[in-house]
Amino acid sequence: MISGKRTLLSIFFALILCISFQSAAQDMSLQKIGEIYQKKLAEVGSYRIRYREHTVDKRASATTHDLRREFQLLLGDVGFRREGWVEDSKGGALIPFLIQTNDPEQSRSFSFSADGKSGSGNMRPKLAPMEAYSTNAYTPLGLAGLHDSHSVAPGDTSNFMTDICALAHDTRSRLVEEPVVLDGEKTYVIEWPAGAPQPLLRFWLSADKNLALLKYESLGNSQGRGSPDIQVVNTDFTEVAPGLFLPRKSEFRRAESAALPSQVITLEVISYELGVPVSAEDCRVSFPNGVHVDDRIAGMSYRAGQSPTVEERIEGVTKRMAKSLHNAVSGPSVTVLSEQQASLWGTLAWGLIGLILLSIVSIAIVLVRHARKPLRKNE
Repeated sequence: MISGKRTLLSIFFALILCISFQSAAQDMSLQKIGEIYQKKLAEVGSYRIRYREHTVDKRASATTHDLRREFQLLLGDVGFRREGWVEDSKGGALIPFLIQTNDPEQSRSFSFSADGKSGSGNMRPKLAPMEAYSTNAYTPLGLAGLHDSHSVAPGDTSNFMTDICALAHDTRSRLVEEPVVLDGEKTYVIEWPAGAPQPLLRFWLSADKNLALLKYESLGNSQGRGSPDIQVVNTDFTEVAPGLFLPRKSEFRRAESAALPSQVITLEVISYELGVPVSAEDCRVSFPNGVHVDDRIAGMSYRAGQSPTVEERIEGVTKRMAKSLHNAVSGPSVTVLSEQQASLWGTLAWGLIGLILLSIVSIAIVLVRHARKPLRKNE
């Protein structure tokens, strides 16, 4: 009799558990998931994050690349500043290798020499929105799903990666009806695209950590292997604000293919700073005086802190002329020619342009050098 009561109680509690799981699944929706992630992005705001990165590439189980680096990223509405250090293979000391910035007007980068004591600069127009977005997608916050490609390129699924906001906006996404237990934790699962024999993308969101992204898999290029070609796993979560759980450790795995080696990237967070003020000046690196700068905006190269020489100015004018002539040669009038004619005239035009520009530069340099020579006194 007691045994029978215990059996009935077990069945009763099992039914309650199933009903609660179903109720939770019915309460959840893609729209709600999107709203929660938009709220998370607003809570993160402008931020500074510092983290370690360890990358290992392998071919046929043999290590072909092993690199340890450290990064600090400052990101806000006006732009970003990304600084990188590489670990010295001998002493383990950190040596700077890159500073990259992007502000409302221009993008700059300063690449350090191998010893980290000198380097060269580069200037170009500000990055296109998608290029700026992609630059900062592979970070601990990016791999945690806290980015929004939908706001940059609506409907462009090639940039999904771990982007929950874009996923929630896509009509081909599907929320699996029943929650799934992953490593002892209840999760909501999103698959993309809906109705496919096998989903290309799958996401596991924690029910206990306000939908924090625990795992992501891409089966797009698995070619029937059954195992994912890309996998991201986030662990060691910290609640940095009410309802905002961020991982301290993220691991990105890519399976080996004919074109690419297998790759494992491990990210370990050193510090999070959320809601920090970011100005346009923060997002523009200053070049040390005397370093070589390739200025693609002005179309010339020069030394930072020094006025461009006449030769450098001529170089800039020459580059701009070449660009203008290239646009003229590639204009609509050429399209009426056949492919062979266009190729022939294009070759002849570029040959003529090259001779003209070479002549202009040569004459200008000779004149400048001649003008700099001291005049002889009349005897």
